Amino acid sequence: MFWLQLFMNLVFCFGLGYYWVSQDHFKNHAVIVMAIIGKTIVFLIISYYLAIGHATILAFLIGLCDFIFAGLFVEDLIEIRSG
Repeated sequence: MFWLQLFMNLVFCFGLGYYWVSQDHFKNHAVIVMAIIGKTIVFLIISYYLAIGHATILAFLIGLCDFIFAGLFVEDLIEIRSG
């Protein structure tokens, strides 16, 4: 339960950050960059564990969704910076 509670705390904190971003895109660039980095790393870790046989295709698909969201955050950041 210890690790699950720590994980759920991180999920809550990231969710709170994403909520703040949704309220004001122009003020929260650092949270957007954090999301891009975090979601890309999740995808890379899951991809690695799939490659060595320690993750399932379902886990990979979930990681792929995170990677897609990272791309959407990149698109949002580019749009914000271009004005």
